[in-house]
Amino acid sequence: MRDRYLAFLVIGVLTIMVFVFFFIRTQPIPLPKPKISASTSNGVKTPIVTFADPIRGPANAKVTLVEYADFECTACKQLNPLVDIAMKTYPNDVRLVWKDVPNDSAHPHATSASVAAHCAQQQGKFWEFASMLFDRQTYLSDTQYTQIATELGLNVNNFSKCFSSGDTLPIVKKNLQEGLDLGIVATPTLFVGSVPIVGVPTMDDLTKTIADQIASKK
Repeated sequence: MRDRYLAFLVIGVLTIMVFVFFFIRTQPIPLPKPKISASTSNGVKTPIVTFADPIRGPANAKVTLVEYADFECTACKQLNPLVDIAMKTYPNDVRLVWKDVPNDSAHPHATSASVAAHCAQQQGKFWEFASMLFDRQTYLSDTQYTQIATELGLNVNNFSKCFSSGDTLPIVKKNLQEGLDLGIVATPTLFVGSVPIVGVPTMDDLTKTIADQIASKK
């Protein structure tokens, strides 16, 4: 009887530990408080979508999802498949825009990963590259970026030149500043139309928010 009690106790403790582990992984990662003076804040109130931003989905979509994220953020990785499902659920009504908010204080490869992804964007492979960055999140490195570029069939010479020169770093810095101007305090932050969602929502909550935004456009 005692052995059975101990077995149930061990199973209960392990269950709680697993729950806590997955709960922590889905929590948003706080950004360090920026030192922004009045001269640096430009009064941005909503996401700004430009030609430089990676975008997928129809140009005439009723709802735009703007994702402010970090390639080394575990919660951002958790959000990624949910967004994919949402876009497949509403293929004609939703488009996705990526914005970089690298948290270098917590993630040493965050900025370099974003720079590499935008170098891949120059060759039309941003989303494929981004997906592989999330897949290999725990062992990102400059060597890994080149490996991903090779596997995707990119012109590795052009990719390497872009990355080593930091050609796309200004895009990353601009996105980060925009995120700070919007008051984003953690990654991921997903704007569903005008509605910001911080952290990883449930699939039901995400699709409901999208459905509400679509309905508001009718």
